[in-house]
Amino acid sequence: MTQTIDPTRLIGDLIREGVVIARTGALCRVQIGDIESGEIPWLTGRAGSATIWSPPSIGEQVLVLSGEGDLARAIVLAGLFSDAHPAPADDESTRIVFSDGTILQYDPAERHLNATVRGGSITFEADDVVVIGTLTVMGSVEVSETLTAGVDVVGGGKSLKNHKHTLVQPGQGVSGAPQ
Repeated sequence: MTQTIDPTRLIGDLIREGVVIARTGALCRVQIGDIESGEIPWLTGRAGSATIWSPPSIGEQVLVLSGEGDLARAIVLAGLFSDAHPAPADDESTRIVFSDGTILQYDPAERHLNATVRGGSITFEADDVVVIGTLTVMGSVEVSETLTAGVDVVGGGKSLKNHKHTLVQPGQGVSGAPQ
């Protein structure tokens, strides 16, 4: 008995839309209509000497690419916006929005990088030096080790290097407050 191959169906099964229903490590299962796939690897931006780890979310709409329509040879291409997961912007910026509300955004028109972490923290770590140009801090600063200034330290309008004291007397007296 000869089996008839329907080329239209084969072509239609090469690329299918689905929704991620489970994920374990670098594998996920996808619901495609009434079909539930087995574990399928998901495509990432890099997986060599540099790696990017950003797994597809449960409920995320994806494309399933399957050679010859065979789900056993498929890969998942994540990143289709949907009603459940809409686009976070409609401009030229690059924006990463996390489920806890943290946002990383770069606006090329303004040349501005913004990181918003509400109720969390940000760590910059280097074995040598972290270089930051002009820095404005809109809150308290705590330094756990030595703070060194190459030119001067100014607090409340008073220069640490060039301020003068009032009521100075020779000997063991204590001077007045800086002017």
